[in-house]
Amino acid sequence: MITYIRIKIKIIIVVPNHLDYVSFHPISTNDSNKVKGGEMIMRKLLPIFIIVCFVTFCVCVLADAGGWDQCKVCHNGNLAPNEKDLKEKYKTVDELVKAAKRTEDPMMDPFKKNEKLLREAAKDIGLK
Repeated sequence: MITYIRIKIKIIIVVPNHLDYVSFHPISTNDSNKVKGGEMIMRKLLPIFIIVCFVTFCVCVLADAGGWDQCKVCHNGNLAPNEKDLKEKYKTVDELVKAAKRTEDPMMDPFKKNEKLLREAAKDIGLK
């Protein structure tokens, strides 16, 4: 036989009121309106603050992915020549950029148009 026991737990949370709601809604004279006005403003500001934080985080993360960082995913020695092989084969930045633009590999198509990225990657691996 299974016996069920019901227990009711009542939790009361006491939060001190440290906010001055008058500063949020100074026109209202009724205390209940002051609280509602302050809560309404905070409800509008919180999502904006969260969005600004998220966008800032994304910009910071994406700003580091440039130059050789984008190339080394494929140029690891298995799919494409690694950093050491490229340095031995090409002596200058211009040689590497010209070779990258001439290549027939379809994986290089997005990078062929971005000469700035190719030059930055060449400088990152140590070409002059």
